[in-house]
Amino acid sequence: MRQVLVLALAVLGSRPGCLGAQAAVTGPASLVGIREFAVMVVTTPEAPACGLDSASLQILAELRLRQAGLRVVIPGSYAQALLLMRFSARNPQPGVCLYLIEAQVSQEAMLRRDPKATVWAITWFAPAGFGTVPSGNPNAPQYLRTEASDILDNFLNSYFRMNPK
Repeated sequence: MRQVLVLALAVLGSRPGCLGAQAAVTGPASLVGIREFAVMVVTTPEAPACGLDSASLQILAELRLRQAGLRVVIPGSYAQALLLMRFSARNPQPGVCLYLIEAQVSQEAMLRRDPKATVWAITWFAPAGFGTVPSGNPNAPQYLRTEASDILDNFLNSYFRMNPK
């Protein structure tokens, strides 16, 4: 159990950036007016052994956005915003899978000090979903898809709160 806790702290501590610093510049208001998204999924090599691979997560995310009426552009095309889903998984001991699922939206932003300069910045993020599932369990993939769906629901709720139909 101690190994799992240490690994959880290591996985959570590996998140890029500082939540406190990001919180000052992110939020639902940053989603106003976005009509199209590119979707990118990143997974760790251990993810398939825990029950969720990048292809199934990509399909899930794109489908949920399309069902909600949002335009999803093909990878490599310009989009107003990028929805990034990250699935990290580790097998700290036999039979246990530790996972972390994150979602964030990045979009082009203009620097106030130099309006000609633009950068891609994280403007919205969801609280991460994390926990453990038994590796090799036939129910693990459905459980992880449900966890990812909950995070996508969080995103869609934030989006439609700022962009009512």
